[in-house]
Order: sequence, then structure tokens, then C-alpha cells
Amino acid sequence: MGMAAVTLVFVGLFLLPRFLRCGIYTIPEFLEYCYNTASRTIMAVFIMIMYVAVALASILYSGAIGLKTIFGMDLTLAVWMIAIIAGAYTVYGGLKAVVWTDTFSGCRIVDWWGHRDGPWLPSCWRRGCFL
Repeated sequence: MGMAAVTLVFVGLFLLPRFLRCGIYTIPEFLEYCYNTASRTIMAVFIMIMYVAVALASILYSGAIGLKTIFGMDLTLAVWMIAIIAGAYTVYGGLKAVVWTDTFSGCRIVDWWGHRDGPWLPSCWRRGCFL
């Protein structure tokens, strides 16, 4: 068994119950429990900045590359368009709408990989044009 598996079992059996008993669910909460509120705030702000700088930038850029490749759109326009549509969808529908969309997309991906050669695919997909 790899070191990651052993560590995961150790955390799940011994550390996780202690954290849950103390009401600790996130890393910033753990820092507040061990140190003070300032450490929690610093860590939370740092995580948000890193999320915005790294994750959102890569998501927007990769989507824009896809739109540029498929439709020949300007890259900057595509980034702004994706950001505005996703932001409006999230604000209008809330987190529940985002979770349902992610769940539906994940199920469709799993279903697609499980039935790639199924009869329900359009004929051009069965010929291998898009796979």
C-alpha cells in the first residue's frame, strides 16, 4: 500500500473524529482553534486569492481557447463572455444551480465514457469523427 493510502486511513480513523468533535471542518477553522482568529483570516484570504488567481484564470482561459478554436472568437471577448454568463447563472440560480449543473455534467461524462459506442450516438460520432 502506498504512503498516501496509509496516511488517509490514519487521518480517517484517528484525526478526523477528533476534528469533528471539536467542530473543525476546514483548515482555517483548525488554524483558529490552534492559534487565533487572525491566522484564520489570513489563511482564508490567501486561499481565496490563490483560487481566483489560479483556478478561475485557468478555467476561463481554457474555455476561451475552446470557443476560439470552434467559433474563431476573439480570446478576450470569449473570456469575458464566459465570465459574465457563469456569473449571471451563479447569481441567479445560486449554489444549488451550480451543484446540479456539475452533477448533471459529471453523470453525462461517466455515461458517455461507459457507452461510447452505443447506438444512441449520432452516426458521425459512431464513425469516429468526434471521438
